[in-house]
Amino acid sequence: FTDRLIGANKYMKESPDQRAFPWDLVFQDMKTHHPNLTHDPEHGADLIAYPRPGASTVILDPSIMELIVDEYAEKLKLKGYFGSKQGKVMVGAGELTGCTWAPDTIVCSLPATGPGSNGDVIVEVAGELGRTRKSNVRQLTEWDIPLHYLWTDAYGMVGLKYEGTGKLRFRADVGSYREKPGAPPFFPLRGMVPTKDSFLPLTGSGSSPEGSCNRVLSGSGVFQVPTGGAPSALMLVAMARVDANTPHLGGLGLAFGAAFANIPFRITFTGPGCPAPQTVSPTIGLLDGADEFPPADPDSIAPALPLPAISLVWDGQFRIPAKTFPVTSFGGRLVIEWLQAVQPVPPVRFDTAK
Repeated sequence: FTDRLIGANKYMKESPDQRAFPWDLVFQDMKTHHPNLTHDPEHGADLIAYPRPGASTVILDPSIMELIVDEYAEKLKLKGYFGSKQGKVMVGAGELTGCTWAPDTIVCSLPATGPGSNGDVIVEVAGELGRTRKSNVRQLTEWDIPLHYLWTDAYGMVGLKYEGTGKLRFRADVGSYREKPGAPPFFPLRGMVPTKDSFLPLTGSGSSPEGSCNRVLSGSGVFQVPTGGAPSALMLVAMARVDANTPHLGGLGLAFGAAFANIPFRITFTGPGCPAPQTVSPTIGLLDGADEFPPADPDSIAPALPLPAISLVWDGQFRIPAKTFPVTSFGGRLVIEWLQAVQPVPPVRFDTAK
């Protein structure tokens, strides 16, 4: 009983280690064992619980079940069992601020970068005799994808091209967790929204002759991810998905959006009797095909988002392998790539209690 209340993992050890759980869940787990661990068959004694009247579930050590990132609101949600005594939340080398505290949920402000933006997450509360009671460790992991885009012979016009290199940065908790003591770990399907500093700058260039006219592509602009406020003129809609179970199947969803009046790309024509300048925009195309990406918060009522997607298989350490994705698009050749494997920061741990 005590072992499971504090997540000591010394008695009847399970694999992987268990985090701490509230007394009522521990008590129920003991009764389901064979033999029933709440009964002493040698002496006939029974373990009986007498909860304090009106009290909520009691836990000795705080216990984190999972982490959920809200990039739009710049918040980190911790789900688990935390008691009623408010403490502090540590992420990596930083303490999070602006936390609201409930027995099963903590929500804190999440820095975009720097201390507190990724790493081991621990909840600490004051214990007796000046001691600190600490939770199990959950990890907030980050991936930074250096995305390169190249569309040659754009629109089927030999000589025109778009090119640029930006980044897509994602954060998530990809670890498995137990929902109750004695249960097998659950492997979630994680949807991820990119951080607000994700972007893809593109420049249009080149010329393409046709008859007596010469087409010239020009203009540059930065496609930015939506931030939950007023949309930018050029939008990069992106999501990532990974199944935390082996073999870590997932995908990267990408699409462009634009306010037509503010599109900076133009095709101008030179020569007698040629058309007037035209506003144009680049494309992502269908990639591997349309796929659905679950919301980053599984408690959200938001539906899955369908996007053109590149299929991915994250490796056993949750690294994203290098990828070069060429496809014929509107008569040209589109390549979306990152040339080196993307490492998780910090490296994903597999030794934490669940």
